[in-house]
Amino acid sequence: MKLVEYWRWRYRNPATGRICRTMFQLTTDEAADLYPEPQRIEGSMVLREVDDEAVDTTPDVFRPLPDDSEGSPLQQQDARPGKRRVAKHG
Repeated sequence: MKLVEYWRWRYRNPATGRICRTMFQLTTDEAADLYPEPQRIEGSMVLREVDDEAVDTTPDVFRPLPDDSEGSPLQQQDARPGKRRVAKHG
């Protein structure tokens, strides 16, 4: 197990020029990849224990579902307003 520092960050939005703050904590490397010139917000650090041998499953979590002829139940809507197709289960 190793200890990793997670911080909330302050950065300038390049599109608007406004100073923004992250809603969640990131490591220094994550913040540097996502935001231009991020600055730590003092007092926001969380120290987490991370298992060195843990397997990263993130790519599998966000993997798209295989295509099928019906599509997902959320996508099964008839073109006519107010009508929905019922998903077949079986």
